Amino acid sequence: MINITRSGRLKVQNSEIDFKSVLNESLHNLRNLEGAHKLKVSFTIEGIIPYFNDQKQLLVLFNNIISNSIKFQHSHEMNPQMAIGIQVGATEALMSFKDNGIGIAKENLNKVFDMFFKTPGTKADGSGLGLYIVREVVKKLKGKVSVESKINEGSTFVIHLPNKIDPDLLRKFSKLVQI
Repeated sequence: MINITRSGRLKVQNSEIDFKSVLNESLHNLRNLEGAHKLKVSFTIEGIIPYFNDQKQLLVLFNNIISNSIKFQHSHEMNPQMAIGIQVGATEALMSFKDNGIGIAKENLNKVFDMFFKTPGTKADGSGLGLYIVREVVKKLKGKVSVESKINEGSTFVIHLPNKIDPDLLRKFSKLVQI
């Protein structure tokens, strides 16, 4: 609840984002979660355009999605993993978070972003607020989030967030690199 209140009150503070740094900070924040040491997280970041958005909000977003992958990994999976892909363009960043966890039943996909929703039959601890917070942060940043999932195969969360780069900076950068 604290994250929801804090995130909702904070004014969006745009700055240039170093995705590698934000992802590493998120992984560091979550290192003590049960099972965190088992989940192999890899990430690729593509694009040469600088990306601007709210770093604190992105960290909240990453913390919640990655923590779900940690909590909902298969207990019998020999190689639990999450692949994060980020593609930065002039108008948006496209982020994909794909894991090989327990997955989400088709009938629950439209509920996972609801406040206090917990997937029936799962044993993971949690308040049912993580993905609700993700949706609220994405809305606040004027983006879109979607999920695809299959039971026993994993889940993929896709997030589109606008690049709030200053138009003058974008023009200067574009001339510099001849995009």
